[in-house]
Amino acid sequence: MGKFLGGCLIVCLVLVVGGGAVGYYVFVKPYTDMAGEAVAFAQELETLDSEIATRGPYQPPKDGAVSPDAMQRYLAVQRGMRTDLEGDMQTLQARYEALDNELESEQRDASIAEIMTAYRDLAGLYLEAKRAQVAALNEQRMSIDEYHWIRGQIYAALGQPVAVASPDGSAPAAAVSSVPPETRALVEEHREMLTDNYALVWFGL
Repeated sequence: MGKFLGGCLIVCLVLVVGGGAVGYYVFVKPYTDMAGEAVAFAQELETLDSEIATRGPYQPPKDGAVSPDAMQRYLAVQRGMRTDLEGDMQTLQARYEALDNELESEQRDASIAEIMTAYRDLAGLYLEAKRAQVAALNEQRMSIDEYHWIRGQIYAALGQPVAVASPDGSAPAAAVSSVPPETRALVEEHREMLTDNYALVWFGL
């Protein structure tokens, strides 16, 4: 990433996704239209969460192992998100790479208007990802609690704990020591895809 993507957009992403609507609202409080968008963002997330068909608490297996079937269902959810988002992500990347080149050539930082546009783009991208996640979870008959547990075990096994404070309240990853050897071996079989998908995990998805 260049100057804009590596700096401004990361700050935007932390506030929009990591801080959720609260961080978003605090940053743009002087701008009433953006405050309204923050409220709409939070409401849309709540609506999407309510559309997950499989609900209720998830009881993880006592041995802490992720079964091959659970792994495949988890990967199917992530593939669904990547498929739906790929075009939008490429469009945004191209847009902000062009802006980055402009900032470099003009030797300036991003303006407030450019930062606000980035907020809107990233919030929109997150909602698209959440819609895709909900559809994929329903297809796999998986609850969000089960998905979060599997995700935590997987990325703990990879040595990449899930360290995000996402709007949907994702739980942190388990400690590596709590992941059974058979799960670590299963995760290794899919390391490349799981590593490629870490951007989604960082988003809290």
